[in-house]
Amino acid sequence: MKKIIFMRHGYLEDKYKDYSKLDFDEFENLLTKKVNPKINKEKTKSFLKYKKCLSDVNFVICSNQNRGIETAQIVNEITHINFESSSLLNEVNFIKGIINQEDIVDFNNLRTKILTQFYNSCYSENFEAVKIRFLDFLNYVKGLDYDTILCITHGWFMRLIYIYSIKSALKDVSLKDLLEAKVTDFLDTIEISIEK
Repeated sequence: MKKIIFMRHGYLEDKYKDYSKLDFDEFENLLTKKVNPKINKEKTKSFLKYKKCLSDVNFVICSNQNRGIETAQIVNEITHINFESSSLLNEVNFIKGIINQEDIVDFNNLRTKILTQFYNSCYSENFEAVKIRFLDFLNYVKGLDYDTILCITHGWFMRLIYIYSIKSALKDVSLKDLLEAKVTDFLDTIEISIEK
C-alpha cells in the first residue's frame, strides 16, 4: 500500500490568519483569489519541525498556488525532500456572488452557504469536476515510485479529501456529507492508503 498524507498549507500572514475576523470585502477577495496572502514562514516552519509524519515522507506534491508552493519550500528546507506542483491540488475556484454582505455576520452560516453553493455548482467550480480532479490526482500518485507522499493543498478542497478518507470513494456525496466534513486548520493532515 502507498500512504498519501494530505496537508492544508501553512499559516497565513497578518489579518488572514483568522478568516472569521475578516470583513466582507476581505473575505470575498480571499475566496475569489483577488488577494493572495503569503505564508507566515516563521510560524509555519516552527510547527512543521514537530510534524512526525514528515520523517516518513519520500516525496512532496503541492498545489501550484503560492500558499502551496511556499509551504512545500519550507518542508524542503526542513527535510531536503524534493517537491513538484500540480494544479490538481489547487483550491476550489469561487467567483464573485458566492456570498453577500449579509452572510458575513455568522461565520458558521457563511461556511454553510459557501459549501451549499459549491455543492450546487453555483458561483464556484463545478462540484463534479472537482471530484474528478481529486480522483485524477489519486490515479496520478498511484504511478509514482514513492511509498509515502505528502500532498499540500487547501481548506475547501480538503473537505472532499476528508469524505474520501471516510467512504473510500466520492460516489453519492450528499450536501450533508460536505457540510459535516472535518474543517481542517492550517497544517492539519488527512491520511489515506491506496493500492500501489
